[in-house]
Amino acid sequence: MDFIRQDLRQAFRSLRKRPLFALVVVITLALGIGVNSAIFTVVDATLLQPLPYPEPERLVQVTETIRRETTELRGFSYPDFVDAREQSTSFTHLAAYDGIRATVTGTGAPERLPGERVSSDYFAALGMEAVVGRPLLHDVSAETEGESGVREVVLGHGLWQRRFGGKASVLGVTLRLDGEAYTIVGVMPRGFAGLSDRADFWTSLSNLSQRARERRRSRFLEAVGRLRPEVGLEQAREELETLGARLEEAYPDTNRGYSATAFSLQDQMLGDLRRPLLLLAAAVGFVLLIACTNVANLLLARAAVRSRESAVRAALGAGRFRLLGHFLIEVVVLSLLGGIAGLLLAAWGLDLLGVLIPIELPSFVHLEIDRRVLGFNLALSLAVGVLLGLTPTWRSLLPASFETLRSGNARGATTGTPQRRFRAALVVTEVALALLLLIGAGLMLESFERLQRVEAGFDAEDLLFFRYDLSDRDLEEAEVNAIGRELRQRLDGIAGVEALALASDTPLEGVARATVVTEEHMQPDPAMPWNGAVRVYGHQVSDGFFSTLGIPLLLGRDFGPEDEVEEPSTVIVSAKLARRLWPDADPVGRRIRFGPAGDAPEEVRWMTVVGVAADVRYRNLVADPVVAPEDPDLYLPLNDYGNLSVAVRSGLPASRLFEAIRRTVGSFDPRLAVYSLETIADRLGSQTARSRFSSLLMGLFATVALALAGVGVYGVMSYSVGHRTREIGIRMALGAKRQRVLASVVGDGMLLVLFGTVLGVTGAFALTRYLSTLLHEVSATDPGVFLTMTVALALIALVACYLPARRASRVEPVIALRHE
Repeated sequence: MDFIRQDLRQAFRSLRKRPLFALVVVITLALGIGVNSAIFTVVDATLLQPLPYPEPERLVQVTETIRRETTELRGFSYPDFVDAREQSTSFTHLAAYDGIRATVTGTGAPERLPGERVSSDYFAALGMEAVVGRPLLHDVSAETEGESGVREVVLGHGLWQRRFGGKASVLGVTLRLDGEAYTIVGVMPRGFAGLSDRADFWTSLSNLSQRARERRRSRFLEAVGRLRPEVGLEQAREELETLGARLEEAYPDTNRGYSATAFSLQDQMLGDLRRPLLLLAAAVGFVLLIACTNVANLLLARAAVRSRESAVRAALGAGRFRLLGHFLIEVVVLSLLGGIAGLLLAAWGLDLLGVLIPIELPSFVHLEIDRRVLGFNLALSLAVGVLLGLTPTWRSLLPASFETLRSGNARGATTGTPQRRFRAALVVTEVALALLLLIGAGLMLESFERLQRVEAGFDAEDLLFFRYDLSDRDLEEAEVNAIGRELRQRLDGIAGVEALALASDTPLEGVARATVVTEEHMQPDPAMPWNGAVRVYGHQVSDGFFSTLGIPLLLGRDFGPEDEVEEPSTVIVSAKLARRLWPDADPVGRRIRFGPAGDAPEEVRWMTVVGVAADVRYRNLVADPVVAPEDPDLYLPLNDYGNLSVAVRSGLPASRLFEAIRRTVGSFDPRLAVYSLETIADRLGSQTARSRFSSLLMGLFATVALALAGVGVYGVMSYSVGHRTREIGIRMALGAKRQRVLASVVGDGMLLVLFGTVLGVTGAFALTRYLSTLLHEVSATDPGVFLTMTVALALIALVACYLPARRASRVEPVIALRHE
């Protein structure tokens, strides 16, 4: 231990004598270790930490599936869920939930808040207990929520603090949700926001309508299960598939093509974050490797200067392992100092990430420097120090002592063939790694650029949205519609409003509901789901909707006030639906109805197609074929003004217009809550958020890698020129032209860059295929991106080679020979 303390003292003494060298090494390593620590913090908090529930590994997301062109995920209908819960044996609990919104009144100003309707074992399945009171007890299977028939609600911790001051006396207090009275029976712990991750309250599925309880076609419920200790995920999947086949046989009209499956709850909640985060982790790993190659080059240069010192130590009796230990401790000290500086950089980077991250991480994810991050930082710093200490650089510190002392010269100690090859290998490696990162970043940036140019199908300029809800009023439908029409007139009269329309949902809002439709002459196909009917997304829209949003009408006419009747008989179809149903005929005048082909309801309501609208990216800019396929759209005349989205086109600044909307609605009805106020830029931004974030960080890391690679090439060429001063002087004394010397030095450097480029392009072809699921309309081997990034790196490397070569070509032969 004494020799370790001695080596530590000597290491700090040596670094104090060469502060510039120490500072450059520490900064380089701090950059590499810091970005790795920051990204590890994000990866650890999202992917490595378990979900905040007891025994989270036993929690699974249970879902129905349907076989179409691909197997797509679907929610459960309530009857299917009841059958699954009663017939499955794989779960200790199987619970259902549905995300809802309700206007909260009764205490304070009205608020439109998100919540969940849940089955009775929802909290038990998650292992969550109320901090005040109790969770819900009753389920939809009960006709009432207790003998008194009182509706019950459980509050989220935030709502409890905000509206009730965190008082335990809240139990038994009445809270009104959409005008209905609910008794508060419990409060959930801080940080718990349900599986929708945004719930402020929970009510029972007992509040479902009788129709929702009975319809197997109405698939709107999510389900979560807790596996029995002895049951694995695959076993549960097999049982669910058997159950799905049983239900398909028992209810062919509604369950044909349907089955059920299960996924790890953690994978379902965080799965779409996994690939981008692992990609970023790999990118910062490359940055660290490039930083390490630069430090290795610095250590080689330092070793050349210290070869005489090592020779003296060897002559005085120091063994090879003693010299290696001294060198290793010095490098580890530098690495640990770099790790400390990197930790500070990571802490600053996390604050910056909190501002830059355009995606909403789950509420239970907390980005902070904790013991796990400290341990990772320490382990990485030690690993880097030992790796650098055990590279071939240490061999240059072990010369033949007699020859070195006799020469009295330290130069040339590291210019032997092994050291030159090692230095060349370092240059090739960092060029290859930098090119890998550049190509990956280039693909991500090209993908983001193309995503920005996606035609959404509507005019996005000066467009904004908000929602209101009158459905909580104890009024007849006609009265609600009269209020809604008057509110529309008030809003339309706001100064600066150019156009305004109402709809059940608007593009990219994420609340569209699916159904199936049958064309008048369609024959049932028992081999297909829904007897061959077409699945569509239906939207109720007011007159002026298409002109307000700038959606072209390709055929026919728009809706007029005469179409707004209690049971609409007119419909406008999207171009995609028209192509699907009538590929070779004029759709206008054709008739369709809701429901599968072959259904014979007591009263068939046929709707006549009066127009064809251009296709719109209504649900996502880029559809997910598993959970959100690009099914066509269908538009109905508006006949219910209770709960609507309002689209407004105006050249006014959004803040001014939103304030005017709030004033107008407040003066019209102070009890009416206005919510979800957002511009189209907000919606488009949320659609491209992940791509933007990944592209931003990949671009940043690639820029750092490019800079480090350029510095590395420059450092190697400068060192090489320094050691070739005598050779260059002799060549020029013998008549070599300056241009020839310049070309020779640049050629030597660019030859290494060429080898690195070939290696980098080969690696990029092999690795970028893992990016394919993150790219939009860009091939993972896009030749334009590969060529552009290769040329960019080559130009930087050319400059890095040219500067030392230019210095070499200006060497005066006499001065060079005298210096040697």
